[in-house]
Amino acid sequence: MEEEKTVSKTNNVQAARSNGDAATKAEVTKMTPDWPELMRQALQRAKEFIHESLRGESAYAAVLDTSSGLLLKALFQLDTAIDEALRHSADPLDRIDGVARAIDLMLRLTRQIDRLGQARQLLLEARRTLPLRAAQ
Repeated sequence: MEEEKTVSKTNNVQAARSNGDAATKAEVTKMTPDWPELMRQALQRAKEFIHESLRGESAYAAVLDTSSGLLLKALFQLDTAIDEALRHSADPLDRIDGVARAIDLMLRLTRQIDRLGQARQLLLEARRTLPLRAAQ
């Protein structure tokens, strides 16, 4: 239900911008998604992912999934830190070097999460084909 509200708000903002509506800044602000709430939900989902992965049968898959979950948490927390740094800065350009480094780190975290996901897929594929090979 919360996700539907967020999607609806996002769609309203996009529609107002793309249609050239004379939406006031207050109207756009009112329609803008609640980012702190979205980040809270994202962190909660990452924690749930970690807990679910620890209940799995495969220790290797649990390690991969837990690592991915921890990296996701770090990614979300880094995003929040960037927003806070920019929000509390009188001139966001003063912080551009730190923000650029943080964005670079976010990209590296994202790449690592993707690699772990690929390793997880390879593990699943190997498990599916292993019984076939043993039968031959």
